[in-house]
Amino acid sequence: MRTPWVALLGLALLTSFAAPVAANGSHGHPDHPMFDSGMMDHDAMWSRMFDEPGKYAYHCDPHPWMKGNVTVQPSDGSPPQKHQVRIVEGEDAQSWGFEPAEVTVRAGDTVEWVNEGQISHTVTSLDEAEQAEESPGVGLLAVLSAVGVALATFRRRA
Repeated sequence: MRTPWVALLGLALLTSFAAPVAANGSHGHPDHPMFDSGMMDHDAMWSRMFDEPGKYAYHCDPHPWMKGNVTVQPSDGSPPQKHQVRIVEGEDAQSWGFEPAEVTVRAGDTVEWVNEGQISHTVTSLDEAEQAEESPGVGLLAVLSAVGVALATFRRRA
């Protein structure tokens, strides 16, 4: 069986351009660290401690209109606190979201997300544009991979 050269090129791009992922699931841009809860089923909880001041934008991967922000201010020396954000679903999908959508915490505080919805959601930092800046080859990789799969399918049928 032959392997299309485009698929091999896609593999080379994956090796060359994929963003590094740390063992803790975070990715690295110092101003906007990337994090991902993974799929959270109904009643699931996921938390993250924020230790660096800054603004952390996040969204739900399968439902990108669901967006929120965590603003982390410098520590004032008080004991760390836990803040909760609920993932909620309204009557239609466009009303789904994070409540509250804006959270302000101090460095060292933890934010806990709870999925009160009936379907799975994620808490994922960085929007698509920021991810593209972080890993410019990933978009090209997706196109080349799709072309490689199409060529492989076409060659198998021919």
